[in-house]
Amino acid sequence: MGTNNTRQEALTLAKHLRHHSMLKNRPGILEGKRVDFFKAKHAFRVLETMSSDSTNTMDAMSAFSLLIRHKFIVRVDKLSLRSERSEHSTNMRRRTRRLRISAEHGVTDKAYYVWLYDQIPVTTVLLGIAALLLVLAVIVYPLWPPRLRRMAHWLSWVALGLVVLLLILTILRLFIFIITLAIYPPGIWLFPNLYEDVGFIDSFWPLWGWHVKRKSKRKIVKNTDEKKTKDSLGSVSTSALSERRSGQVLVEDVSEKS
Repeated sequence: MGTNNTRQEALTLAKHLRHHSMLKNRPGILEGKRVDFFKAKHAFRVLETMSSDSTNTMDAMSAFSLLIRHKFIVRVDKLSLRSERSEHSTNMRRRTRRLRISAEHGVTDKAYYVWLYDQIPVTTVLLGIAALLLVLAVIVYPLWPPRLRRMAHWLSWVALGLVVLLLILTILRLFIFIITLAIYPPGIWLFPNLYEDVGFIDSFWPLWGWHVKRKSKRKIVKNTDEKKTKDSLGSVSTSALSERRSGQVLVEDVSEKS
């Protein structure tokens, strides 16, 4: 009976935390599957604000341990960029980190945890129902009233015009970039955020911008590794030189005494 009660409490906590904005869930890859992971300190803050009275850190930690005990979450470690490169994960998204199950099982605020409990949000259900209704509406298009069909016809032409306008804008910005690249290197892009992963309004702002070469992460990691290797070799050579000098000093002292 007690086990059922604690599991129900853990399920209630999981439902409350799963899609909480303060939890700051991030996408990750665990054993080839896309998952959501978070930092424990964000969960502690949410658990501390859940109760009306001032819940201390120990209460939040015990509630968090309840989620681990009933296998709603599991502790993971983030792979380093070098490990990701060695596992041929260059085709993954920039913000998607590869994870692995951690050998540590202690609860700390700096640890990362993956959700094993997946609750379907209400918005996802509503969007699914809306998509189904839209498909049904398209299927029964011949049964639409004439006025509604004329409106749909004009809307289709408007959508086609927007696509053509986007193609013209793409060709125009490429043409401007080629001209400015020859006259004023490194060249100017019209609407530089047009194809970036930003919002609709941010895609058209700023109006123009200079072409910026982006350094790949692989090159940055390679330069960092080379710098560390040079530093380590420099320290080894310095220590070897100091040992050699100290050996020479000892030999000179022995020769003087003899």
